[in-house]
Amino acid sequence: MISIKSYSPEYFDIWNSFVETSANGSLFDRLDFLAYHQGRFQANEHHLLWLKGDAVFAVMPLAIFEEDGRKVGKSPYGGSFGGVIYRTIDAGYADLLIKTLLEYGRQLGLARLHITLSPLNYSRVQAQYLQFFLLSNGFVYRQSDLFSVVPLAADYPAAWNGYQGRTRTSIRRAVDQFDIDEDVSPADFYPILLEDKRRHDNAPVTHSLDDLAYLKTAFPGLVRFDIATHRKSGGKAGICYFQPSPTTILTFYISQETSILKENGPSVLIDRGIKRAIEKGLRYFDFGASSIGYHIQNPGVAKFKEGFGAVGLTRESFAFEFANH
Repeated sequence: MISIKSYSPEYFDIWNSFVETSANGSLFDRLDFLAYHQGRFQANEHHLLWLKGDAVFAVMPLAIFEEDGRKVGKSPYGGSFGGVIYRTIDAGYADLLIKTLLEYGRQLGLARLHITLSPLNYSRVQAQYLQFFLLSNGFVYRQSDLFSVVPLAADYPAAWNGYQGRTRTSIRRAVDQFDIDEDVSPADFYPILLEDKRRHDNAPVTHSLDDLAYLKTAFPGLVRFDIATHRKSGGKAGICYFQPSPTTILTFYISQETSILKENGPSVLIDRGIKRAIEKGLRYFDFGASSIGYHIQNPGVAKFKEGFGAVGLTRESFAFEFANH
């Protein structure tokens, strides 16, 4: 029999270990990752565990907010993906997980529950039980975001041959114009990010320098920063990588200084990143979301990603409206 309960601190290490060895969990589901928020959501956090006997069977990061006088649960609330994380389930257990989740939500007095699942490339097991049983139990599609993901070839020459011709040409012309520094400090990368955001009308930055410094220290093998410096001008391009799962590396930020916008620094870095991902045995190189709502955010950027062989995979969001709220 499976029971559901709210998280308590004695499960901290058990939770993180469970996510690390789960079938569908990611770095964004780990409590030590979410700790970078430094208490910003402390009053809202209400993480859930499913127990089978005394053993953890599933977990879900969750926060509860008051919106228009109603309680709304969100998973994720401070990361890219959320939802129920499991090691092994079949159809019957998946149905039970969602049913117990909804019953618990009623007991909490929730008016609405939002869940955003990770794209399928983050799962070690290619199963979609959760999507099916969310819908069969009354959730509705809330949104679908398009992610641009490169399925990695078995070796780098095959990946290179999978690039579009114009992409290969731009890399050939640019690669000898840059010096590349790999796995640098967040402090070296952050000024490039800020200049890039200022150029885009001061677009918001998800993470502060302190946030990135914490994540780099906490996850040195999973968070990294690469910089390409143009030899002639000294202008820089940089990429912040997260590796959320054993299958996938994610380009969380791709940035460049204004002085080298036409020099193809990001292309040189991405090519190096794809080569390294293949050498590490990863299966996917993820450029992240390309859409806002149901519109491509920047068709030119989406085309740029496709030049490296990226295809579209979806991150799906679901919502449930509780009766009598």
